[in-house]
Amino acid sequence: MSLSNKKIFAFITACIFIADALFVAINYYNDRDNLEDDLRNESKQYQTGFDVALTMTMVNMSQLATYVAHDPRIQKIFALAAESFHREEGQSDKAMSEKWRAALYEQVASSWAEMKKQFYVRQLHFHVPPDISLLRVHRPEKWGDDLSPFRYMIVDVMKDQKPTQGFELGRVYAGVRGAVPVYGPSRFDEQGAFIGVLEAGTSFAEIIGMLQRQIGADIAVLLNGKRVSSVKWKTGTGGRHAETCACFIEATSSNRVSDILDQIAPKLLPPGDPFKLRTDIVILDDERYMLTRFGLRDYIGIRDQHDEPVGDILMWSKVEHKFDTLYKNTQTNIVYGFFGFLFIEVLIFFGLRSVQVHLKEQVKRQAGEITILLEKTLAASRAKSEFLANISHELRTPMMGIKGGLELLKNDSSLGQEGRQNLQFLDNSANAMMSLVDDVLDLSKIEAGKMHIHAIPVQPYVQCRDICDVFRASAKGKGLVLHFTSDVQENDWYMLDGLRFRQVLSNLINNAIKFTEKGSVEVRLELQKGDVYNRLNVQVIDTGIGLSEEQLKRIFERFTQADGSTTKKYGGSGLGLAISQELVTLLGGELTVQSELEKGSCFAFSLPVTSCEQPNAPVNERSDLPPLHILLAEDNLINQKVLVAMLTQHNHQVDLAENGKVAVQHAQKQQYDVILMDVHMPIMDGVAATQCIRENEGNNQDSLIIAFTADAIDEHAKEFIQKGFDDVIVKPVKYDVLESKIKNALNKRN
Repeated sequence: MSLSNKKIFAFITACIFIADALFVAINYYNDRDNLEDDLRNESKQYQTGFDVALTMTMVNMSQLATYVAHDPRIQKIFALAAESFHREEGQSDKAMSEKWRAALYEQVASSWAEMKKQFYVRQLHFHVPPDISLLRVHRPEKWGDDLSPFRYMIVDVMKDQKPTQGFELGRVYAGVRGAVPVYGPSRFDEQGAFIGVLEAGTSFAEIIGMLQRQIGADIAVLLNGKRVSSVKWKTGTGGRHAETCACFIEATSSNRVSDILDQIAPKLLPPGDPFKLRTDIVILDDERYMLTRFGLRDYIGIRDQHDEPVGDILMWSKVEHKFDTLYKNTQTNIVYGFFGFLFIEVLIFFGLRSVQVHLKEQVKRQAGEITILLEKTLAASRAKSEFLANISHELRTPMMGIKGGLELLKNDSSLGQEGRQNLQFLDNSANAMMSLVDDVLDLSKIEAGKMHIHAIPVQPYVQCRDICDVFRASAKGKGLVLHFTSDVQENDWYMLDGLRFRQVLSNLINNAIKFTEKGSVEVRLELQKGDVYNRLNVQVIDTGIGLSEEQLKRIFERFTQADGSTTKKYGGSGLGLAISQELVTLLGGELTVQSELEKGSCFAFSLPVTSCEQPNAPVNERSDLPPLHILLAEDNLINQKVLVAMLTQHNHQVDLAENGKVAVQHAQKQQYDVILMDVHMPIMDGVAATQCIRENEGNNQDSLIIAFTADAIDEHAKEFIQKGFDDVIVKPVKYDVLESKIKNALNKRN
C-alpha cells in the first residue's frame, strides 16, 4: 500500500474509530439516562405507594373508630362513664367511674382483639373533654391524664366535633390515627349529646412490614430528634435515636438503615425544599441501592403548613442488577462496534488495495515524460512534505556552490575594493534568491499554522537601503530609476522580524520592476508615531502597467496574476503577493494596493513596531578547533570542490566519498574526527550509511556524524537526529556556521 493510501486508510480508520467510540458513548449515556429516568419513576412510584398506603391506614383507623362509636351500647356505657368521671373529678373515691370504665372495656374487648389481628390496630382510646384519657383499651390501667398539650388532633375534634385523621407524635410512639366524635344515645333520629372522642390508631412499627410488602422496598421512618425528645415520656420505646443524623428511627423494615444513615446523614435534609422527592444511589457491601427520601408532615404540620418536616421517609431497594444490565449493554455495544470496525476496515483495506492496483495499471500504460511528471504530481499530492523536501534539496544544493564560492572569493586577498563590493552585491543577491526559494516552504508553513514570527532589534532604514541596492542593477537594466526616501534614521532600531520584512519588501520591489517598462519605482519608508506603539509605513510606487478593478479583486489569490497574458509575458508563480499578504498579517499589519490601469500601482503595508536599543555587536570569536580529519560524503561535484577548499583552507584534512556506500567503506578503514554526511545521495543515501556505520563495530561507530543536507523541513531534521545523526546542517552554509556546529557537537560529546 502506498504512503498516500496508508494515510487515507489511517484517516478513515481514525474516523471510523471515533464514530464507533461515539456510538458506544452515545448508547451508554442514552442507556444511563434511561436508567436514571427509570429510577426516578420507580422512586415516584415508591412515594405514591407510601402515600396511598398511609392514607388507607388512616382511613381504616377512622372507619374502625366510627364503627365502634356508632354502637348504641358503647354510646350508653361511654356516656355513663363520662358522667361519672366528671361527677367524681377531684374526689378520691372514683368507684362509679371505675365501674363504668370496666363495663366499657368489657363491651369493646372482643372487638379490640379482632381489630388488632386484622387491621394492625395498636390503640383504641376514649377521651372526654377537654382532652382527658378516660380509657385506653390497649392499656386500661393508665387513665385520667391530660393529653391536650401535644394531642392536637383530639383537641380539634373536641372543639369542632368533626372526624379527622392523620399522623401525630405521641408519648410512646408516633401514631397513624383516626378520631371521631361520640354522641350519647337518643330515642329519636336526632343526634344525642356530645360525650367525647374515640380514637383508633396504629404505629409505623405495626404497619412497616405491610408497607414494605405493598411498596416493594425497605422502609425507614426517621423523625426529628428534638421534636421526639420534647414529646416522649418514655425512652427506649417506639424506636431509637441515631446519632449520625441527630434523628429518631421510629420504625424500619431492615437493620441496614444504620449503614445507609452513615453514608447520607450529612445531606439528609439538604437546603431547598425538604419535602421534595430525592433519589440517590448508595453502595453497601459493593452493591448499589436506590435510596428514595422525602420529608414527612404530621397532623399539626399539615394543619398549620409548617415549612419544616417532622421527619424523613427513607425507602431503598437493590438496583445492582440494573447497573449490571447497563454495563452488559455497553459491553455488547463495544463488541458490536469492534467487530463492525474490523469488518469495515477490511472492506476499506481491500477497496484501497483494489484502487491502488487499478491506478498502477493505468500508470504503467503511460509512457515517457508525461508518465514521470504524472507520477511526481501524484506523489506530491500524497506526500506534500516529501515533495517540499525534494524541492528544497534541489534548489539549495546549487546555492551551496554559489554561497561557498562567494565565501572562498571573499578570503582572496588579491581582490580590490571594487571587486569586494561586487562580491557583496552577489552575496546580497544570493541571499535574496534564498528568500525566494523559501517561499515554497513558507506557503506550506502558513497553511499548517507553523509560521512563527521572531522579533529582533532591526534597522529598518538599513534593511530597505540594502534591498534597494540589490534591485538597483535590475532596475537600471530596464532603464528605470529606483528611488528610496525615508524619514526613519539609519541608526533607529525597532523590534521587528527582519527576515519576513525583507521577504515582503523584496517581493513588492521585484514585482514593481517586473511590471514597469518605463519610468520609476519609488520606495518610501515612514514612521507614524502613536500613543501605544509606532507604526512603520512602507510604500512601493511604480509607473507600470497597473491593474483593473477586476484584477484588484483577485490580486492576492494564490497562483494568480493579473491575467494569462501577464504570466506569459512576465513569468512568475503567482505566489509572491499571496505570501506577502499572509506574512504582513502575521506581523500584525495589512497589505493594501491602489492602482489604475496603464498608470501604475502603489502597494503599501503598515506594521506595529516598538523602538529598542542597539544590541551589542556579536563578539567575533575565533574557533579553537584543532585540525581535524574529516570524511565528507557529497555527490554534487561543485559542492565537493567548494567544501573541500573551504575545509582545507582552515587546515583540516578531508577525505571525499561520492555516495553513502563509499563513505561506509572509508569509515571501516580509517578513524575520523568528524563525518559530514549528505542525506540525499545515489546508491546509498546518508541515512542508510549512518545507520550502517553506527551498527558496525568499527573505528567510527561512536564518531561525530553530522547530516549535511539541503532538506530544510524542520520535522525531517528531528527524524535525522533520531536515526543516528548528532546534528543537522542545512545547505547552503558558511564556514563559520559549519565550524560552530562542529565545535558545539564536540563540546556536547565531551
